[in-house]
Amino acid sequence: MITGIGHIGLYTADFDGMTAFYCDVLGLENAFDYDEPDGKKWMRFLRIAKNNYIELIWREVEALSGHYAHLCLAVDDIQAAVARVKEKNVPLFREPACGATGNWTFWVRDPDGNKVELMQVMPGTLQAQLEAQREQ
Repeated sequence: MITGIGHIGLYTADFDGMTAFYCDVLGLENAFDYDEPDGKKWMRFLRIAKNNYIELIWREVEALSGHYAHLCLAVDDIQAAVARVKEKNVPLFREPACGATGNWTFWVRDPDGNKVELMQVMPGTLQAQLEAQREQ
């Protein structure tokens, strides 16, 4: 069911500084930005390895910088993952839905209350396109 870590979400008020640190210092790839429909900054994806990313989430409030947002686990079958979680009597924090990036997700909380997103990367999404290009 779980195929790997899809991404770790980090809040930041400094896309450029965070991008420089993770890409220039640590060698990750600045993969793509995903902005809000009105053009405002929203998310930047930094590629670690195949299907593994750091998701920077823009927040203008400096107090949120550096805070963990969530862990995303990649799954191969979103419906099977939902069924398994429900079978284990774990309540869903967010119901299954096609997210803004076109991937199917749902959310739970771990016993400490941390947000955990489970995501199936769908064909045609920016993540899928980038990985397909890399395999060519």
